[in-house]
Amino acid sequence: GFSGSGIVSAYLRTKGYHVEANDVSVSSALFGRVFLNGFDQLEVDKHIEIMNNLTPTSGWLAENYSGERTRKVRGKQQQEVRPLAFQKKNAEKLDAARDYVETLLVSETIKDALIFAIILAANRAMNISNDQKSSLKKWSNNSLKDIIFHSPSNVAGIKGTQHNGDIFTVKNSYDLVYLDPPYCSGVLYPACYHINDSLVIWDKPELNSNYALPR
Repeated sequence: GFSGSGIVSAYLRTKGYHVEANDVSVSSALFGRVFLNGFDQLEVDKHIEIMNNLTPTSGWLAENYSGERTRKVRGKQQQEVRPLAFQKKNAEKLDAARDYVETLLVSETIKDALIFAIILAANRAMNISNDQKSSLKKWSNNSLKDIIFHSPSNVAGIKGTQHNGDIFTVKNSYDLVYLDPPYCSGVLYPACYHINDSLVIWDKPELNSNYALPR
């Protein structure tokens, strides 16, 4: 099972289906929980407003994934200055928001929705073309814009269930099974969306700076 962004689950829920979905990725599982369970919109909006007005802090994201780095570029003899994932101003805003959410004594549905909002904002401002394995050679237009947090979509319909694990461990019977397999063999999905997953787990591991986003 590969629920990915959760958009198929969300669509099926709006059409009146009871949906169960699965993905091994912790961030994809979070997307699915938000789409299939919904959340208290007023409470989420209250926290989103607070997040948009927090004082930026230099934390784990800013220290590891912001600014520029001088490094030897593959296939070239000289070193070059390359951007990382985020402008420092945006990484600091993401750090402040994620630390704020971690302090809240709220339901899982509210916390999931707020983390989803942070991931959506991060993805809009990330200096990448598609996945998160590497960053672009120059700052993209979107990466230069100031981050603004917005609520994720609050999907209406029958509440569903999101699993997070090996699809072959899900034991149930269904009227219809929709399987969306990975793109191809050899794709390292943890590397493709590792920042999304880190924003969910938020354990702030020590990183080896030699293995960075620029190529």
